Amino acid sequence: MGGDIQSTSPLRRIVNKPLKAFDDVIGEKGTLLTHQQNQYHQWIIEAGKNFLLTYHQTSLEPANRVWAQREAQAKENRERSRPIIAVHARHYPCSNHLLNNSLARSSEVTLCRNASATMKKVGVLANASAKRHNTFKKVLGKNASKGICQTCWVERHEGHLQFHGDTLVELCYTLYDFIVGGQQNRI
Repeated sequence: MGGDIQSTSPLRRIVNKPLKAFDDVIGEKGTLLTHQQNQYHQWIIEAGKNFLLTYHQTSLEPANRVWAQREAQAKENRERSRPIIAVHARHYPCSNHLLNNSLARSSEVTLCRNASATMKKVGVLANASAKRHNTFKKVLGKNASKGICQTCWVERHEGHLQFHGDTLVELCYTLYDFIVGGQQNRI
C-alpha cells in the first residue's frame, strides 16, 4: 500500500485490520478524534450534508438555482424594457401601405373625391356599350377606359393617368362627339 492516505493514517489499523488493541483509539489524542479533526474528514462530512440537503430540497441544486436566477433576471429585464418599448413603439407601414393609405386619405379631400367620381362615371359611360368602348379604345389606345379601383393603388393610379395631359384633351373631344353625335345617332 504505497504512500496513499490509508497507509499513513492511524485509522489503517481500524479499517484494514480488525481492532484488537483499544489503546489510543479514544481520548484527546486518540485515533478517532484525530481523524475527525482532519480537514479531509470535515470536507467529506460537509459534502454529505450538502448532498442530503439538495436531495430533499431540489431548489437548492446548482442547476435549479442557476435556472431560477436566469428566470428572475429575464423577468426583471422584461419589466425594465416595457416602458422603453411603450414609449418608442410606433407603427411604420411599408411604402406600399403608406401610398395606399395616402390615396385612401385623398378621398377625404373634396376636389379629389369629385374628380375620382367623375372619372368613374366616364369609365362606366365608356364601358356601357360596345360601340362607345371601341370609340374610346381608338382614341385612347391601350389605356381605354380603365376602371378606378378603390383598393388596389396601382390600378387606381393607372386609371387616373388616363385622364392626364393629352389624353384628357382627347377624352373631352370624344365625350363631346358622344353628346353631339349621340343626339343624332343615339349611341
